[in-house]
Amino acid sequence: KHLNAYKTKLKMPGLKYRSHLKTTHLIEIPNNMVKKVPREWEKINATKKVTRFHTPEVLNSLNHLHRHQEELQGAAKKCR
Repeated sequence: KHLNAYKTKLKMPGLKYRSHLKTTHLIEIPNNMVKKVPREWEKINATKKVTRFHTPEVLNSLNHLHRHQEELQGAAKKCR
């Protein structure tokens, strides 16, 4: 749902989440469009053609996911 809002806000209907190496939920923006990106987006990496970002919503969700994964791993170790 956040992605659709950003597509409208940035007037970039082709935006989609991508993964690069082990980093998920990246939004790739062509380098000639980077000026449109909100300041609160975190730049993760870039190439000659695109810059990849995480939005605040994605960062928050990924933090929750990692926390729950750690809890699950801890619980699994207790069951051994």
